[in-house]
Amino acid sequence: MNYKILSILLLILLASCNNNEEETFNEVSFKTIYKGHMSYSNANPISKQYQVFEKRESWINFIGVIENLHPSTADALKNISFDFDTNNLGIVVGQFYSSCCSEIEILKIYTENNSTKIDFTETEPGMAAALSQAFVIVEISK
Repeated sequence: MNYKILSILLLILLASCNNNEEETFNEVSFKTIYKGHMSYSNANPISKQYQVFEKRESWINFIGVIENLHPSTADALKNISFDFDTNNLGIVVGQFYSSCCSEIEILKIYTENNSTKIDFTETEPGMAAALSQAFVIVEISK
């Protein structure tokens, strides 16, 4: 008899639990505006990552990191015409490989708790012997 009462109380307790933490997950639209590969020999390559830039100054600072490793790519990125008032700029940098050439696919971009996230995959590189690091730049709707 006590097991029945305990079971009923447990069911009532579980049914009445209300999780007030709602996930705020909103997928946002994006457009790929630049794809490329960097090839450089450096003991400290850029780590596999994504970043979202809301201001031009932050983007220019990141280009400085790229410029130290691959100046011609940095020059091309400096010339991208972009309006930070209407969109954010995102970059996905893939794994640094000793063979060429991996590809990055953006699966989705979304906001979660006021933070923009980028889900992506990267293919394995081919057999060509060349140091390589793929990257993709996207325009993200605000």
